[in-house]
Amino acid sequence: MNALLQGDYGIAPTSFHTVLLAVLLAFLMGQLLAWVYMFTHSGISYSRSFVVSLILMPVIVALVLMVLSNNLVTAFGLMAVFAIVRFRNILRDTLDTSYVLAVIVLGMACGTQKFSTAVVGTLLMVELDGAAMLAKETEALAQDVVDEKVAVDNRIFDALTRAILTLPDYLARLQIGQPDTPLKHLALMNELRAAHQVSPIAELELFAPDLSVRPPTGDRTREKLVDAAFAEMAKQVRGAFQPALLNWLRDNTNKQPLQTIAGIFDELQA
Repeated sequence: MNALLQGDYGIAPTSFHTVLLAVLLAFLMGQLLAWVYMFTHSGISYSRSFVVSLILMPVIVALVLMVLSNNLVTAFGLMAVFAIVRFRNILRDTLDTSYVLAVIVLGMACGTQKFSTAVVGTLLMVELDGAAMLAKETEALAQDVVDEKVAVDNRIFDALTRAILTLPDYLARLQIGQPDTPLKHLALMNELRAAHQVSPIAELELFAPDLSVRPPTGDRTREKLVDAAFAEMAKQVRGAFQPALLNWLRDNTNKQPLQTIAGIFDELQA
């Protein structure tokens, strides 16, 4: 039993823990992509077996790459097996092909032990930008610790521990329908960046307004101004607009400048 858990005895041995981590990660990331496919599919060619294939395919690809282990002879043997057993399937939707390519790349990342690439890549593909940013910053600091580029202390370990514990909780909250808002974890991400002397992320870089909300039309009973009169009016309200914008940039929790800006726009649109 000990010999089994210590790993295989191939040309490039792989430990049991590495195999288990690669398979489980490929399975979990495949499930995430399968859930996204189920919730976003809108065509008429939905197939339950295709969803199951999206889950199993990255696991199989990861195992195949671990079997190869940079062994050219094994690779040619695998090609011969695939030449005998032919897999043919017609995908009616181009998006289905994209999902197949995604799970194959995911399985390749897990099989070659690029675990952080698999996690960050999957989160970016399903457009979980906040979770992807947090995972990327955690990976960058952890890599610098491994490469001994930073002096390790309790502060760094505390930041890494909180980031590792925050990521699954963040994903669980997204699963129950909460919005993906990276600003919630901006302080933690900047703490991770400061630990290895990287410039912090500004709040404006994560500003993502909801463009689906349109402003009210307002009362447009007034006669439309000619271009010259409108330009003169814009010059007059500029003196009130610029200070209000500056006040909001200094303190984005203050709602009064936004009300002033909204009033100016209403006046221009009237």
